Amino acid sequence: MMKPIQLVILLTALGISLAAGVLISMPDQQSDAGVVERPTATITLTETPTNTPPPTITPLPTTTPTVIPTVDPAFIATSAAQPLDSTSGAVVGVSENPFTINREGQRTELIEYVVQSGDTVDAITARYGVSLETLVWSNRRFFVNALRPGFVMTILPVDGAIHRVDTAMTIAEIATQYKVDPYAIIDSDFNDLKDSTPDNILPIGLEVIVPGGHGNKEPLYYEPPQSVYIEASGPFGETGIYQGSAVFGEGQPGSCGKQDVYGGTIPSIPPTGGYVLTNDFTSDHQGVDLADTLGAKVVASGGGTVIFAGWSTWGYGYAIVIAHGPVMSLYAHLSDVGVWCGQQVETGQYIGNVGSTGWSSGPHVHFEIRDSTGTRLNPHSYVGF
Repeated sequence: MMKPIQLVILLTALGISLAAGVLISMPDQQSDAGVVERPTATITLTETPTNTPPPTITPLPTTTPTVIPTVDPAFIATSAAQPLDSTSGAVVGVSENPFTINREGQRTELIEYVVQSGDTVDAITARYGVSLETLVWSNRRFFVNALRPGFVMTILPVDGAIHRVDTAMTIAEIATQYKVDPYAIIDSDFNDLKDSTPDNILPIGLEVIVPGGHGNKEPLYYEPPQSVYIEASGPFGETGIYQGSAVFGEGQPGSCGKQDVYGGTIPSIPPTGGYVLTNDFTSDHQGVDLADTLGAKVVASGGGTVIFAGWSTWGYGYAIVIAHGPVMSLYAHLSDVGVWCGQQVETGQYIGNVGSTGWSSGPHVHFEIRDSTGTRLNPHSYVGF
């Protein structure tokens, strides 16, 4: 039996426990307005989890990887060298270098170029990448010895010619004249002829660009039909004509008319001392251009008789011509003339000064050597430049 004191203690403990449970289950309360009451936290006890084995992982099915074939480098090199398939238009082979090369843009427009002081024909053709023939075939009445400041030249973007329709012609006839296929004219971006056929007749006054065209081989020098010759009436000697006559450019202001020639020495020295050869002898430029200081002294390349001394209307400006016997020498674009008609001069003798008269683009001497018929010869065959 429980003793009284023990019973008291038990009842007291039980009362405390009940009171504590009531306190725990009651929410906190505060009399301050606006304060949210904190909810009672509930703690749930669970049993200790047992060790559950991990889920079984099913492996992915095994597959054979796809193999991308490679090309033998030797095959690439061979294929890349193959030409275009002419039947299908497809490119045969592949390129070993898979990137695009941007080519420098080609000029597509015509240029109206105004010749400046100091220009030469060679410099103009090099600057615009066209041939001398293209300049001649694209400009009416253009001659190599006619270049002068202020002269307006039409310069094509490609080698070829400009045909100016003076009489009604078909495209095929023009193509035949310039030795090209008619569709070179029709398909050219420079002509508005895309819907034309070779049989179409072009109207008078139309200008047609002929890419790759070849014009006629008319003389590239302006020289009216004048008397230019050395006539022998006696035997030739080692130094020239012992007896005869010569004439150059009868009717020209500077012409001396027919002059007696008694002898001479073959040209052998350059006509100036400080020259720079700027335009050499070619089939199209049958002389040499020797640039020098304005006013520099000009001397006779050989001994002989002066047969021209003065102004030339052929574009030479002030010029001198000396008959040496079987040949004659010409000195053009001088600033002045220091000899007279019929004068006998010696090799190296002063005859005038460097200038830029006539159709000239700057101070220089245009130097020619001609035979007894007036035909131009290569000066390098006589003079070492």
